[in-house]
Amino acid sequence: MTPPHTDTAPRGGDAGSADGAPELGTIASLAASGAAIARGMREAERAEITIAAGSVDRDIVRAGPADTCVRVVFAASDAVFAALIDDKDRVLVAVDAATGGALGERGPACVRRGDAIRLRISVDHGGAPVRLRYVAWRSP
Repeated sequence: MTPPHTDTAPRGGDAGSADGAPELGTIASLAASGAAIARGMREAERAEITIAAGSVDRDIVRAGPADTCVRVVFAASDAVFAALIDDKDRVLVAVDAATGGALGERGPACVRRGDAIRLRISVDHGGAPVRLRYVAWRSP
């Protein structure tokens, strides 16, 4: 008896590349999986970025007249350093050599009123560009 056929072809840009890069999943699936760690928070941003080398910073929030907290869920096509940093470049929470995960899973990254939180993604290899998808939540 022949086993059932398993289709491994990429679909809609959400699967891995033909060269065997890991599957990323959709931004919507990231949002759904991360909703459990972001109860009581509202979505601040969802995006996909490509990083060839070095680091990329993305502004997530700027705290207005009140303190602000952030959590982020991400998935990458290769290992990255991912961190939430403040205006003074202090690392609030980070993961290293990860292809996915949550920043702020054990507690959100928070800043005082007027400060900002940025997502920093760093790639430290000479390979193909890295695709990264993320969803960020904030409170208030």
